[in-house]
Amino acid sequence: MLDKRVLTGALLLLSLSTAGAFAQSPPVSEVSRAPIFPGKGKEADWKKAIKLYQEGVSLGSSGSLSDAITDMKSAIEIYPFEPVFYNGLAVEYYQRHQPGDFPLAEKALRTALKMKPKSAMLWDNLGKGLFEQKQYAKAKEALTNALHCNPPAAKAKELQTNIDTIDQLMKNGNKPVAAS
Repeated sequence: MLDKRVLTGALLLLSLSTAGAFAQSPPVSEVSRAPIFPGKGKEADWKKAIKLYQEGVSLGSSGSLSDAITDMKSAIEIYPFEPVFYNGLAVEYYQRHQPGDFPLAEKALRTALKMKPKSAMLWDNLGKGLFEQKQYAKAKEALTNALHCNPPAAKAKELQTNIDTIDQLMKNGNKPVAAS
């Protein structure tokens, strides 16, 4: 018989764990298909940065996270006006998960959000990272901001579930609630 003390909060927290929970870096095609140069900086720098970003995505996919981070940072250094590059950098930091990586990911996401404040993906990634750092109030705020960006229905449901989980944790002294 299943133990009635199984923690429902723990099940909900699975959707917030770092193991695969963070949005992936946008596909290479999302950046490379951009129909026109965004208009900031130099177009040649933009094109060079896209190539570095693409290489970073490939490296990250193959597990070379430190190399991916290096390429993402280089892309940003060349062309600092593309929020997708900052999101990609944050995702690689989250996946690498070394000491100090989460604050660096947060910094990258906050920079991207200054450029694209209505991005549910950026707010969601920020919220999940803050959750992992046990900054529950800030995580809830970020996830609520993501929800206010009108994401697709399935994402909105996930965001609301995660917000509800954080509410339960905060209400119960940051401890999961036992099933009744």
